[in-house]
This record gives sequence, C-alpha cells and structure tokens, in this order.
Amino acid sequence: MESGEGRRQEKRRKRRCLILAVIAVILLVVILAIVLGVTLSKRRDDFNTKFMERCQKFKGYNCQKIWDAFQQAYVNRDRCDVSTEAYDPLIATAPFESLCNRVKLIRS
Repeated sequence: MESGEGRRQEKRRKRRCLILAVIAVILLVVILAIVLGVTLSKRRDDFNTKFMERCQKFKGYNCQKIWDAFQQAYVNRDRCDVSTEAYDPLIATAPFESLCNRVKLIRS
C-alpha cells in the first residue's frame, strides 16, 4: 500500500510542478507583452507629438491632414518595401514653395 500512496504523491507533485511552470510561463508572456506594448506605443506617440509641434511652426498647413497622409503612405508597410509613389499624396498635401533667389540647404 505504501508504494501506491507514494506514486500518488509523486503524481500530485509532478502535476503541481507542471501547473506552476505553466502559470509562470503565462505570467512571463503577459508581462513581456505589456512592456513591449507600452514601449512601442510611447515611441509612436512621441514621434506624432514632435511632428505636430514642428508642423505648427509653419503657417498655412493642415498638420493633421499631413499626418494622416504620412500614415497612409508608411504605417503597416514593410519599411524596406515602400514605393516612392506611396508618398505622392503626402507631398501633394504639403507642397513646399521655394523662395526666389534662395538656395535650399539640407541640414542634418
């Protein structure tokens, strides 16, 4: 009888260990998903905020419309596979008029 009782206890112990391991893995996955979600959404919000702040400095532009055109061209696409034609609506939304007798310099 003792060997039967010992087997039951061993099965219970293995079952408890399995349940605890599964709970630990699920908890780890949930924590990782939350951390990644918060980190990635913050970066997106920071970029949007910075874009809007800089856009507001230019008079005569509808910054929300420009942002929406940018999102349409770029968001949810492979960054290495975005065609130049995808940006045509963005460029049409925010035309840049150069001043006469001025040289355009690119600052980096």
